[in-house]
Amino acid sequence: MENNIKVDHIDKYIEKIYGDSRIYHGFKAFIPVICVNGPIYNIEFDSNLNVTEFIEKPFLPTQIRKKGWPGKSYVSILLHTPEVAVILTNPKGLYQVLEIGYAWHNNIKQLLKTSSENIIRRAPIETAFIKKAVKHFRNKQGLEPYRSDLDVINWF
Repeated sequence: MENNIKVDHIDKYIEKIYGDSRIYHGFKAFIPVICVNGPIYNIEFDSNLNVTEFIEKPFLPTQIRKKGWPGKSYVSILLHTPEVAVILTNPKGLYQVLEIGYAWHNNIKQLLKTSSENIIRRAPIETAFIKKAVKHFRNKQGLEPYRSDLDVINWF
């Protein structure tokens, strides 16, 4: 895409949308955490379904089906699945999960600060393009991919 949008188009877009205003770039990220009051285990099985490993863990990434997902987030998420990615932890592992999330946030912030001037300049028009593309394909795709097999329970 970098070669497809001419510099004068970028300048015209920024002038039309933002005028002389300063542009602030930001991002939103959500890390859903489920904290349970009990131990969390990672269990591995062999090909005969015999337990080969049973290890307590401070946290585990997993996916859940959440009623109403993705809701209003539908227009902004890039990876559409009926499941929500979450981190499962307990009070003992919560601090470590929050530390990792904080470190991830700081790494992203530092990475954004080192972006080239060209990328920073193009960000507003690229963002508008991505939003338009997501909206376009969402309208063609509809909500069918988000139907859960458990939705049949709501039919009765």
